[in-house]
Amino acid sequence: MITSYEHLLAVVTRVTIGASLAIALDVADARSAAIPHRADRPSAPTGRKIPEATRSRRVAVGIPDRPTIVRTREVWHAGVTYELNASVIVAAGGTLVIEAGARVEGRPGAFLDVTCDGRIVADGTPNEPIVLTCSSAVKYEGCWGGLTVRGFGRINYGVPTSPADRGSGAINCLQAGNAGAQFGGCDDADSSGVMRYLLVEYASSGVQLLGAGQKTVVDFVQVNRSRGDGLTVVGGAVDLRHIFLTASLGYGLSWRSGWRGRAQFVAIVQDALQNRGGILGSNAGASSTSFGTAPRSAPELYNVTIVAPSDPANPNHGNAAALRLAEGTSGTIRNVLIYRPHVAFDLDDELTCIPFGQGEPASLANVLVAGATTVGSGDADPSCLNYVTPSVEDQWLTDPANQSLTITNPADVAALLGAGLDLVLPDLRPKSGSSAVTLPPATPPSGGFFDPLALFAGAMPPATASRGNVPWYSGWTVPAPALPPGGSVSGVVASSVRGAMPNAIVQAAYGASTTSGASGLYTLPLPAGTHTLSTSALPQGCGAAPIGVTIASGAQTSANIAVNCTVVTGLSVGATHACGNTQDFRTLCWGANDNGMVGDGTTVTPRVEPVLTLGGLSFSQIVTGYSHTCGLTLSGYVFCWGLNAFGAAGIGSIGDVLTSPTAVSGAIGFGQISAGGYHTCGLTPAGEAYCWGMNFEGQIGTGVIGSSVLVPTRVSDGGLRFTNIAAGESHTCALTSVGAAYCWGGNGRGELGADPALVGFAKATPFAVPGGFTFASLDAGEVHTCGVTAAGAGVCWGSREFGQLGDGVIGGIAAGPTLVSGGLIVAQIAAGGSTTCAVTAASVAYCWGAGESGALGNGTFALTQSVPSAVSGGLSIARLAVNLSATGAAVACGIATVGDVFCWGAGEQGQLGDGSFTPRRNTPTLVKIPAP
Repeated sequence: MITSYEHLLAVVTRVTIGASLAIALDVADARSAAIPHRADRPSAPTGRKIPEATRSRRVAVGIPDRPTIVRTREVWHAGVTYELNASVIVAAGGTLVIEAGARVEGRPGAFLDVTCDGRIVADGTPNEPIVLTCSSAVKYEGCWGGLTVRGFGRINYGVPTSPADRGSGAINCLQAGNAGAQFGGCDDADSSGVMRYLLVEYASSGVQLLGAGQKTVVDFVQVNRSRGDGLTVVGGAVDLRHIFLTASLGYGLSWRSGWRGRAQFVAIVQDALQNRGGILGSNAGASSTSFGTAPRSAPELYNVTIVAPSDPANPNHGNAAALRLAEGTSGTIRNVLIYRPHVAFDLDDELTCIPFGQGEPASLANVLVAGATTVGSGDADPSCLNYVTPSVEDQWLTDPANQSLTITNPADVAALLGAGLDLVLPDLRPKSGSSAVTLPPATPPSGGFFDPLALFAGAMPPATASRGNVPWYSGWTVPAPALPPGGSVSGVVASSVRGAMPNAIVQAAYGASTTSGASGLYTLPLPAGTHTLSTSALPQGCGAAPIGVTIASGAQTSANIAVNCTVVTGLSVGATHACGNTQDFRTLCWGANDNGMVGDGTTVTPRVEPVLTLGGLSFSQIVTGYSHTCGLTLSGYVFCWGLNAFGAAGIGSIGDVLTSPTAVSGAIGFGQISAGGYHTCGLTPAGEAYCWGMNFEGQIGTGVIGSSVLVPTRVSDGGLRFTNIAAGESHTCALTSVGAAYCWGGNGRGELGADPALVGFAKATPFAVPGGFTFASLDAGEVHTCGVTAAGAGVCWGSREFGQLGDGVIGGIAAGPTLVSGGLIVAQIAAGGSTTCAVTAASVAYCWGAGESGALGNGTFALTQSVPSAVSGGLSIARLAVNLSATGAAVACGIATVGDVFCWGAGEQGQLGDGSFTPRRNTPTLVKIPAP
């Protein structure tokens, strides 16, 4: 038998808040005697036995980092602990039923969100409340996201797009929020469900009621140790009863944006070391500078207790007001007990004091202020009603018409409450004979919601000797003890490819963040408990998976963050698209896609940022023609996609549009491939050359000039074996193992390097390039060809109309190889339409030839450039590619030595890959390569 209130509270504190929250039956009997009954709420149950197998059951909900969507009726059962791996969203048509005695634990960052057309039915009991908390073994404010409930009630900001009120038919009221997470409307009678005997603790945002309507039931709800405000009401007309808000880092209760509901029996107990304030009433809409809109916030509050102490060590100490009315709010507030605040009452903003939007100024009366350091705030106030600045709040509370009382005598303050400052076992009942009992109360309105017999100041009736005189918050709520001191986590943010990552933002799921230093080192102070860290502001193409860390009180945890960066290893540029392959053999393409050449299964054009090619194939090499792309798999087979003009895809037919990789006919194994304008070639591991596609100028090399070749066909090489092959617009060149160059196909401008007498005559079989050079590599352009000698000299031949041979001459042709000017030591050379680029042994990029599109990359749009010009930006480039297009459409791209890709030149089809349609750029722009 429980014989005293003190004994009863001691029993309550020993109760284990777990899966069932079992509470002694005599406590429940005492509770039910103290709680007024309502027609829509059943009386307190006698408690049911939950089978032990069910009591200990744990159920994982969802996949980490992927929200779970509830679209129908889903039940979370009594006695079960539901572990939220990610957020749960109750979508349109969905109803989430949480049975009494269920427990929900969210991982860091997870939240529970009920959309406007969704419903939540969380109907607990005094013996079996519903608990929403976090999964961290050591709890802290913000260790999970919290509960957000949205409705169709009226709000005072947003856009007039709401659906029709189901009662009146009114339409086009204001809605706010992002798509899929909107709230607001015309329906103040809307119901978002039931929240009763519900405990929400350690959330980032506590409980948020956004546009919730009056038929939403919110009764017997505790929000404990929220990182933000405990309970936030944004617009709507939702009513609140028996609300217990403890130790929030923000305000206990805040409202804004047109809330017009009612509230009775609201108790707020704040932590002196972290208290920001007790209640904030506001009419602010989209921002704190826009609060003169309608509907105006005008709630009715009766029977409110605010315990809002503030220690000088509290960073909010100077501004922590127990009750703040600001930003144009109206409302009627009666029977208020404010206990031991630093500042009792703060009134701000002129609009709070004048009528507007069919709302009168706030009305505050029947207030008892006990033990305040100062009654009114020290900031400047507008003159309000009959009260004149600078002491508006003091005048308000001393006006006899408001029937308020301020007590300062320490003995009288100490005699007021049983244990008002106790965060573990608060007793908010005024003591018999205290000032709270003698303060003239206001009679709450009749009509069914308010209890008109609550004729006392504060949320609790005065203490009596009756066994049934138990505070309504006892038994089903939890204490709010001081949390253990925090610790920190430190480590290095680094990539195995790029090294240390300075200026990276490391953020905990609950909001705290820091920035890594020059060496990638970061240190982040965190509360004790389990955290999830994410990393952002990383270089383009880099990403880091979230990591979990456990912080011990007062200790430092070490956690290095491994950054994965996409390293592009191969690159090719088509007429209006480009592709690259990565170190992990993914293929990324961007630019025009009207013929499916990016390979993502569509013909949507353009793709202004790189997208993954379909098929899941691992390619070691990617090549592009004018409008087709081919890839060489790790096993040596070729797949092509895009426009199969003239049979360039090698699938045995002509003219097809292939939107994803398609196997080339013949199942020939290749070790290297190259794509020309409308033909493709490859070398087998044995050095045998095969080509397919357009053959109008003999570029296939079979000895025949004429019809297209639709499948891979052996080049008539006379027994030659090649180590390098390069397909140009209408010609092909290859290199033997001893560095001898051979070319075949069109020779209209001397691109085969043949005798001048042969210019204009095509060669259908390989022809030895004269000049006696020993080459290390070759590349074929539109009507010119270039190579790098074994000594690192650049050599070109063919057309020099735009200076693309780089020998200092503009105009005419060079029928044989000629040295590139400047004495550069060249590591790689790329011949395009009328533009040529090279990379030196020092990884410096140079370009020459046509620059109309900006393809020289030197900050100019020069029409011609006859000698190498350094590409701007000081980039360290490993490899270059130039497309075969005409001067106005020329594009060059380079792979930086860290694996980034930069492009310059024409961009109107998105071929620069920087997310834009910029017509042309004359300096390198970073391609938005995605992270792995």
